[in-house]
Amino acid sequence: MDLSELGWNDALIKAFEPWRGQGLRPGRVIRAHRGTWDVQMGEEVLTARIPGSTWKKARGPRDLPAVGDWVVVKAAPGRRPLIRDVLPRTSVFTRKAAGGREKEQVIAANVDTVFILMGLDGDFSARRLERYLTATREAGSLPVVLLNKLDLCEHPQPMIDEARRVAGPATVELCSALSPETLLLLEPWLRPQATICLLGSSGVGKSTLTNLLLGEQRQQTGAVRDKDKKGRHTTTHRELVLLPSQALMIDTPGMRELGLWEASAGLDQTFPELQGLIGQCRWRDCGHGEEEQGCALWAAMTAGELERDRLEAFLLLSEEVSERGRKREEAIRLVKKGRRKKV
Repeated sequence: MDLSELGWNDALIKAFEPWRGQGLRPGRVIRAHRGTWDVQMGEEVLTARIPGSTWKKARGPRDLPAVGDWVVVKAAPGRRPLIRDVLPRTSVFTRKAAGGREKEQVIAANVDTVFILMGLDGDFSARRLERYLTATREAGSLPVVLLNKLDLCEHPQPMIDEARRVAGPATVELCSALSPETLLLLEPWLRPQATICLLGSSGVGKSTLTNLLLGEQRQQTGAVRDKDKKGRHTTTHRELVLLPSQALMIDTPGMRELGLWEASAGLDQTFPELQGLIGQCRWRDCGHGEEEQGCALWAAMTAGELERDRLEAFLLLSEEVSERGRKREEAIRLVKKGRRKKV
């Protein structure tokens, strides 16, 4: 496989220039393991690690390679290849790690387009869609909303209208992951060298769509439970693969939760109708509570200029991000005092 098929371009060639002539080679991370990374180096795949000094200097997961990254590799005969550097990213998709840990998790890097799948068979949630849109925009990727399983919904129009209202300028498409016509629908984003990523809950049809995009039964598909329309995880790891269209895809496991890590820019783009109002509150430290005197947000809602559900969703996500930031600052303070080990 030629590097150009993986997305190697003029910008990356320029970024790699300082390393040229030092016996180092560029490659793209296609899989991540615990402490090692599989790197596509043209025709061969090398399993590489990073030096101990890099581990020590890393301030968090963002400083380590992720699936989709372009990396600089030193490969000496008889020795395990080393990743010496990560080339500049065009985007990085992160979330709060699942569970109770306050830790960032990098999902993918250098993703051009994120297909956000939602099922019309009981999976649809406007609030979850706002969360996915916020995370995607914060990453620097283009969101495309795919409403799947149209054939299983008798009255889809209210959900379609709601999705378009919430998505704003983002494209919203109706599709069936079982239909070959979906390939024609997605053609504008499946151009050669472009990298896409699929996001969605378990059972929403991600594995079925993956098989359709690949043109083969690569991923196991699973039925959803009748009682709650939830599915089992049929994808268990992230992997970068080349599609027949010559686009690249990072397949990800279904997410039972998508906790926002940092999302100020993403929130601004997902809730643009609120941005001009935030600075108009009477008090600079306004907490935007419903009973708070002089809050421009609630005044606009009362006047019919804002919809209540959108305002409440924005405040909920904003508080989540702010609380996460406060916890990070407290952890940093404790590290500096020597009361907690560096994560």
